[in-house]
This record gives sequence, C-alpha cells and structure tokens, in this order.
Amino acid sequence: MFPALEEAVARIGRAGLVVVGTGPGGYNGLRMSVAAAWGIATAHGARLVGVPSLLGYEAPEYFVTGDARGGQWFLARISQGRLVEAPALMKPEEIHIEPGIPVFCPGGRLDGLPQALQKPPSAIVLAMRTDSFASPSPFYLKPPHITKPAKRPTFHPPQPGKN
Repeated sequence: MFPALEEAVARIGRAGLVVVGTGPGGYNGLRMSVAAAWGIATAHGARLVGVPSLLGYEAPEYFVTGDARGGQWFLARISQGRLVEAPALMKPEEIHIEPGIPVFCPGGRLDGLPQALQKPPSAIVLAMRTDSFASPSPFYLKPPHITKPAKRPTFHPPQPGKN
C-alpha cells in the first residue's frame, strides 16, 4: 500500500483534498485506509472527506453487492449518487435484482449472480460525491467479530529444591 501512496503523492504534489472510501469492507482494511488518508491529509494540511465506497460507480441508478462473510451478501441500491436505503444483508438466494439496472461487485465474482460486473469503485467518482459527506468513519455492515482465545494450560514455574 505504501509504495502506491508514495507514487500517488509524488504524482499529484500537494493535496488540498483527500477523499477516502469508507466501505463497506473488511475491518482492518477500512481502518488502515482511513488512517493512511488521515496521515496524508494531516501532512498536506488538506481537508479529509470519507465517502461510502458504494457510491463510487458512474451510473444514474445501480446496485452494489458483495460477500459479507458468514454466508451473507450485502445489497445496496444507489440512485442519483445517493443510497436509496441502507445496505441489506441476506443469503445469496434471496437477492433479486430488477432487470436492466447495472449490478457492481467490488470484490471477487459472486456465484449465482452472473450479471454482476466485478469492478472496484472509482476514486474519481468518489471525489465527485464529497458534497454530502464529511466524516471519514469506516462504514461496517456488521459489528466487529472477536474470537476468544482458546483456554491455555496454566504455567507453574518449577519450585526450587523440587523435581
């Protein structure tokens, strides 16, 4: 990530605005992206804006879908650059797309939805949507999942004079 950021900063010079896609996406990836954008904005004295990555496609109306893990997909409908409603979580077989409306998938190809175009959101399109957003807070579909560590045996140090 850092070589790509160094190249981008070298190419554009001093930034007055830094735009970061806020998701949805993986917990660590979103936090790292927002932190990197914050660092660049701070170093340049630039304004920082976070825009949901779902809005990064150039079409008047479209759907965005993707793997939300745990046997679920998310589905969001966008019209005129705005979320029609919050993304819904559902099983793949529950997804129904209206014919004629484009479907974008930012991650890997989704089995069962062949009409979805595998395409990442456009940074240029996200930059055109900054008028409605400010906070670069990550946009999560689910609360963080924390795995508890397995119970480990208790360590008892050897006692002096005992074998």
